[in-house]
Parts: sequence; C-alpha cells; structure tokens
Amino acid sequence: MKDSNATNGMLAVQSLRNSIMACVLLASTSAIGAVAIATILTSIRLDNLQEALSSLTIGSASSDLLLLKVFCIFLCFLFAFLCHTQAIRFLSHVNFLITIPIDPVTSPGLSIAYVQRVLARGDNFLTVGNRSFYFLLPLALWFFGPIPMFLSSVIMVAVLSISDFSRDFLVILTPEALTRQDP
Repeated sequence: MKDSNATNGMLAVQSLRNSIMACVLLASTSAIGAVAIATILTSIRLDNLQEALSSLTIGSASSDLLLLKVFCIFLCFLFAFLCHTQAIRFLSHVNFLITIPIDPVTSPGLSIAYVQRVLARGDNFLTVGNRSFYFLLPLALWFFGPIPMFLSSVIMVAVLSISDFSRDFLVILTPEALTRQDP
C-alpha cells in the first residue's frame, strides 16, 4: 500500500505496532488469568472457597454453582485469549501488507479493499476480546450473588451503549463530525 508518502506510512506502521502491543498485553493477561483459574480449580478445595464466600454471598452458595461460576470465568479468559491472538495475527498481516507496493502484475490479489478487510477483521477480534474482558466484571460479581451481577450488567450495557452509539462520543472519534454543522 506504498502509495502515500513515507511519513503517513511510518505513522500507520507505528499505530499498528501499538495495537499489536496492546493485544499482546491483553492476550498475556488473559492467559495468566486462565492459568490462575485453572490452578484454583485443581488445587483449592471448593468447600474452603465456598465457606469463605458464604458470608458475602446473596442467594444460593452451593458447591456446584460455585464450580460453574469459576468455570465460566475460566472460559471467558480463554475466549479473550483466543480473540486477542487472532487480532495479533490479522494486525501483523496488515503490517506486512501495507509495506508491499500495489502492482497488479507482481501482486494481483492485493488491493486496498483487501487490506481494509484484514484490518477490519483484526479490529473486530480486538473489540470482541476487549468485550470479553468487560464481561469478566459481572462474572466476578456473580460470586457475591445475582443482584450485584445484574446491577453491574445493567451499568455495563448503559456505558457501552453510550460509548458505541452516543453522538457526542462519536464527535470525539471522527474528524468529519467536527466540521459538520448541526441545525
């Protein structure tokens, strides 16, 4: 995609590098979280954990339910790890693709639209991986009962809908929105 000047190319490569570094950090964090939960599942007796949480829990505190809660957190960490590693994969591909000159003879399948699709896939995996990290908060609060889990879920949905769909928030993110005049 070497059609623009070197400064814009360097900025694109550095931005992709920063995104990849963030994905590596989040993938490492989710892998450590998954290993920690697996260690908890295999080494700590759930009866001891159940006794420790029983005074703080609102609602049922059965050992089967506690095992389900811990396993759900493990799966969420594992899913976040998989999404972030896929994001690293796609963003690394984009990093290589933007340095290849556009030439229909030497690289017939390479187009700007293809690079945009690969970048969008990487960004989608990053978004889903981040959302799975956000989902860990209600799962962690589920240890204390269904009410804290429900309240945190409602608050999270409200915050994410504001950040995703609010017009004022989008003004910050899109330069063309800054030049648009509202009636």
